[in-house]
Amino acid sequence: MKQDGRGVWFARPYLGKTPAGREVKPYKSFPEAGDEEEALELAHAWVAGLTGGGRVPSMVLTDLLEDYVASLEINGASSNSVKAYRLFSGNYCARFLKKRRADELTVMDFNRFERSLLKEGGRGGRPLSKATVNGVYQFLRGAYRYFVKNGLCPDNPLLMAEKPVPDQREAIALEEWDFTALVRHLAGVLGGMSEDSNPREVVEAFADWLALHTGMRVGEVCALRRRDVMALRGFVHVGGTVEEKKSVGPVRKEKPKTSHSRRNVSMTDDEFATVHAFMAWQDAVFGWCGPDSPLVSIDGLFMRPSDVSAAFKALCKRLGIDAAATFHTLRHTHASWCLAEGVDIITLSERLGHADPSITMRIYGHVLSGRDAAAAAAFAAIAERVEKEART
Repeated sequence: MKQDGRGVWFARPYLGKTPAGREVKPYKSFPEAGDEEEALELAHAWVAGLTGGGRVPSMVLTDLLEDYVASLEINGASSNSVKAYRLFSGNYCARFLKKRRADELTVMDFNRFERSLLKEGGRGGRPLSKATVNGVYQFLRGAYRYFVKNGLCPDNPLLMAEKPVPDQREAIALEEWDFTALVRHLAGVLGGMSEDSNPREVVEAFADWLALHTGMRVGEVCALRRRDVMALRGFVHVGGTVEEKKSVGPVRKEKPKTSHSRRNVSMTDDEFATVHAFMAWQDAVFGWCGPDSPLVSIDGLFMRPSDVSAAFKALCKRLGIDAAATFHTLRHTHASWCLAEGVDIITLSERLGHADPSITMRIYGHVLSGRDAAAAAAFAAIAERVEKEART
């Protein structure tokens, strides 16, 4: 153990050499250590975790990625993210980079890797989408940042590698015809609630209505509890999401998608009247309702987001709504109609829980009609003036 110029203890253990002869000497400081004994204890724990109980770690990329993903999972990464990361590592990296060492892969190696994925990375040797390849790139870039920080690799080759640019796709929102059909259906179901109503139909309709009126994601809708409805303060609190796990089923996770996803979404008095009517119907039909009960539920348990999404897809088919519509389309529809009615990008970004307004602009920029409407008005004024002159 040594101390730097500020008196902070640090360690740089020797873990052998690479085949190229370069020494592997990871670095870590321990500013929380009060003395050398405490610093040494922290260092031993760090090295044991880094090297698997003191053994020199395998430098094979897929082995290091396995440790990296395990670290992300322990630190709260969502089950869906962990599943995707393991697919990236176990499928794409294992297939195309095989047993390559992480500290020997170069910028050119990763450029070739990305081209291979785009050409034949999919199932049966089919091309992989640019969006998926970009996801693999972002995953590896984060992994190498972790490797460099822990002294396992000297640099991050992904910083200079080609970054796949996904094709820009417009967010699918319900147009007027489909929007009207859906609103009428939901109003009919929720307006006619009684103890004789089909419980699943009512709950699924309420989930659709809630997403349409707030722009919440399906996991956020499923995670809402009764106590999250704060009518006196004029909002519902979005503070969690529901994840699906094979072994235990749907689980409410307190942390939503990002830190910005934790938010308060305002609703009108009329909207709260619909929420309260639904809750009153629940009280009359079910016997399990309490402050911590899920708002969207038929049995007192959190519903699977995949089941709620599938139910909406089936509803769209029955109503003749655009076949491309998904539950997430409700979020896009909410955002698109807000913009059409003059809501500014920053306000909408906060309402949707985006990490940055630029994300909102990238997804919904095509919806902004202000400048085009101004252009239409300008042309109409010119045309009208010319027509008047022609008549005189």
